[in-house]
Amino acid sequence: MAITTTLVGTVSTQVIGATSQNSQRRKITFHNPNLVGQQSVYLVQGPTAAVAENGIGLSPGEKYDVFGDACLTAWNGIGSGASAKITVIEYLYAGGSLPQGYSYFLPVG
Repeated sequence: MAITTTLVGTVSTQVIGATSQNSQRRKITFHNPNLVGQQSVYLVQGPTAAVAENGIGLSPGEKYDVFGDACLTAWNGIGSGASAKITVIEYLYAGGSLPQGYSYFLPVG
């Protein structure tokens, strides 16, 4: 899991880049942490530029989850104020490290 917080302000800014189809990325959570300044944040899939009042709008404290192919694309964000930020949580798939057919027995007692 990777967590980043990006200052988006009032200019369209890429908040997470695109990744390949065979990526380990399985989910993205966008969170608006702007409780103090009360700025809203708006998100769109790249390459479209983010525009205030359009796209996925997040009020302060709200979150939005993205799954499937939508989490493989780039996302751009913009805020309603100069100091607006967006927190991005990227969930990655980590396959088991045990070889296929391997047996593991847990002791009882």
